[in-house]
Amino acid sequence: MRRIFLCAGFALALVIVRPAQALAQSAAPAAAPADYATFTKGLIPQRGLFTLWRKNAKLYIEMTKDQLDTDFIQSAEPASGLG
Repeated sequence: MRRIFLCAGFALALVIVRPAQALAQSAAPAAAPADYATFTKGLIPQRGLFTLWRKNAKLYIEMTKDQLDTDFIQSAEPASGLG
């Protein structure tokens, strides 16, 4: 019985805290994004189907306009084969 009250209290806390966090984030003004040349300055692109950029331990994918609204299929298998 005590577990039920504990779980219900935890769920209630999540319901109350989540909207408050969302409200606090939406109230903060968004910083203007850097222009493309400034963002990619000094970074090394990894060219392929999509160009990949690494910055501050994050990975960014560059897509062209013709790649938008297009389905891509990714298939992976071990280098040594499946058997």
